[in-house]
Amino acid sequence: MFRAYLISTLKEAGCEVSISGPFSIKWLDNLSLTQADKIIPIDTFTSLSKEIISSDADTLISLNTPLWQRKITSLMWSQKINKYLITVNNQWLDS
Repeated sequence: MFRAYLISTLKEAGCEVSISGPFSIKWLDNLSLTQADKIIPIDTFTSLSKEIISSDADTLISLNTPLWQRKITSLMWSQKINKYLITVNNQWLDS
């Protein structure tokens, strides 16, 4: 499972890992088995924007659709947010 590998790699490097995005119950269960410090279920882009802006993390992992990925990139550029961003398309995670 690539998510668990990515999270464990970041944790081994001494990073705090927070994962946000719109998750199904199935994926919340899967993500809870990883080493992530925080899992933040978010169902609106406004909530996700607030989380990105207020987060003190230097790297953000966001599981979401391609439309949200474009919006996140635009938000980070417009707000001059200096953080690393890893986006994962979860459009087909439940299939």
